[in-house]
Amino acid sequence: MAEALIEISNAGSHHQVLAVLFDDVPVGQVRLHWEDDRASGVAELSYWIGRSYWGQGFARAAITTFVKQSFAEDALLMRLVARVKQGNTASRRVLDRAGFRSGGLAQPGWDLFLRER
Repeated sequence: MAEALIEISNAGSHHQVLAVLFDDVPVGQVRLHWEDDRASGVAELSYWIGRSYWGQGFARAAITTFVKQSFAEDALLMRLVARVKQGNTASRRVLDRAGFRSGGLAQPGWDLFLRER
């Protein structure tokens, strides 16, 4: 089912979705989403890891690799943004370690993080 959802997501031009795998088993996903078009140079990064895999470094490894790969493959991509629910310290740490910086409040209850090329 995860493979089918990723295939459907990647059919359009406004997202790129990849599975996070461990021993060939999907344990999560990473995603870039462009609001309008890729020429804006800005995409939103989102990700999730299945609860039973939390705390094992999967998010950090996936985000670090995906960010590096995304910047390398897309010359127009200049900035990534990510939103983290306030109180989610694990996601904050993952983004900090991947080179994101705090960008203030995204919307009530959510913090914004930014990563420049």
